[in-house]
Amino acid sequence: MIRTDIITETQLGNTLYILDDTPHVVEPKETITTVYVPMNKYNEYLELNPDCEIMQPYDYKMITVRKPEFYDQIAVIMTSESNPEVLSILYNAGLCTNADYMTLQEAKTVTNTNLGTIFRDSNIKHFEEFQYFTGITKLNDYAFWCAYDLEYMICPKTLVETGKAIWGVSSAGLSQGKHSKLKYVSGLNNVTKVTNNVFQFCDNLISVDFSEKLTTTTGLLISGAPKLETIGDLSGIQSTGGLIRGCSNLKAITLNYGNRASSCKSLSTINFDWENVTTLPSQFMGGDSTMATYMGEDGWRYGTAISVVPDMPNLTTATKDGKNTGIQFYFCRQLKKVGNMPKLTYISGGMFGNCNELREIGNMDSVTTIYSQGFTCCYNLEYAYFKNCTSVQYHAFYVDIDIEENRTIEFGKAYNQITWGEFPFLNCTKTTIICNGEELTAEQYTALGAIKPQ
Repeated sequence: MIRTDIITETQLGNTLYILDDTPHVVEPKETITTVYVPMNKYNEYLELNPDCEIMQPYDYKMITVRKPEFYDQIAVIMTSESNPEVLSILYNAGLCTNADYMTLQEAKTVTNTNLGTIFRDSNIKHFEEFQYFTGITKLNDYAFWCAYDLEYMICPKTLVETGKAIWGVSSAGLSQGKHSKLKYVSGLNNVTKVTNNVFQFCDNLISVDFSEKLTTTTGLLISGAPKLETIGDLSGIQSTGGLIRGCSNLKAITLNYGNRASSCKSLSTINFDWENVTTLPSQFMGGDSTMATYMGEDGWRYGTAISVVPDMPNLTTATKDGKNTGIQFYFCRQLKKVGNMPKLTYISGGMFGNCNELREIGNMDSVTTIYSQGFTCCYNLEYAYFKNCTSVQYHAFYVDIDIEENRTIEFGKAYNQITWGEFPFLNCTKTTIICNGEELTAEQYTALGAIKPQ
């Protein structure tokens, strides 16, 4: 159904075209021989005698006819009253010929190049008519960037690709108190490829509708959407990189290899192929304390609400960045159990840092290095055994003063076979440390920043 808020009927020659489905009374006129009404449920246009009263188009005997060839030219999709901000921009860009309305045919002729970034930094408020712009296959970088007042829009079904930073605001704008009002974007279900930060700092965004057709992402898909509830189906994504970050209200997602959902503190239902994964990306399900400090939003700090990490029998690598940090499960404060990871070769920096409720970890026999803060502030970790670990780095098992339960951390190697970083057990007073079957001496505890339990 073509949406026509103001223009409801148009007469061309001997034919009257009714352009909406509201009740009409067509008075017999010598000049009118045929009346067309909108499509019926079979997507067909209907013809009827002009001397009848049209109260409900489907209640009358009608003859099915084909769509008028010039319907696109007379169907109006928006007017200066229904969407003045959008129409003004389109008219000034030369994309429609009349300042009072735009026809369906004009909308269809707009191309990716025509559209460009004419709506960047604009004052548009809604754009559901965008669905009729079927000449659009790709949104260019910054297409609707910093359109702060835009609340909702519907994309055309022909859209298959987006550039970067399509919707949202910059961090600089956010620091100046500028916020996006965007709540809903639909019509994304045919998109197959997106570039970095399609939605950035859209702090009112509630729903988008990507589908399994989305296979390629370059960098983050959505960053900083704390009210997001629905994201669609992301199971088709095959590329690695980012995915979502700072979506603290999202509760369920499907992740594929190489992608992450960081700073999503309500996310508890995660469909992921734990059994076959070989590499976990940095910030996989963890929080981001740097962004939390920068944004002043504590929700950024927390990882997902996952309580159990299943066995990962084929996991070998937890990706680190240049600072040896990985923070795959950083600040996952509801995480209580981690399954077997028999092939994992190291614990990345901050990998399980601040998992305060973590009590149990499985087989870690291939781990040779525990990087800095790998298990920092895991106050309740009852027992962990590292058979082949030869390097324990800075603050690996650090705890805050007086916040610690009785713990036992055991290493298969002797004390002098392990390279110890600076105070890996700082502030630990209730942690028993065993190397090669023997508890450490008081002096060795002190060297590690700890006090031997009494």
